[in-house]
Amino acid sequence: MLKIIQDAFLDIVMNPTAVDDRKGAFNAGLGILARLDPKSDLGKTLNNGLINLLYNTVPHPPASFLGPGNTFRHADGGGNNFQDPDLGRAGKPY
Repeated sequence: MLKIIQDAFLDIVMNPTAVDDRKGAFNAGLGILARLDPKSDLGKTLNNGLINLLYNTVPHPPASFLGPGNTFRHADGGGNNFQDPDLGRAGKPY
């Protein structure tokens, strides 16, 4: 198990821009983070890094452009974007 973790983190160091977790580095990192004291400097630094990694690698829906007449969504979630009124509507993809 330790060899797998070492190989995974070595791969991250060698390829810092690649987002590939076939070796389980992300899962191993979460396990390590869970064992750290969340109030320690190391725990805070790693937790902030993890949140940034997740935020920057997960795709986000397009920004909504609301007007005064469409300040609130419809009951089915639609009508919150002038460019795509179905954006966010129940049963529709982003």
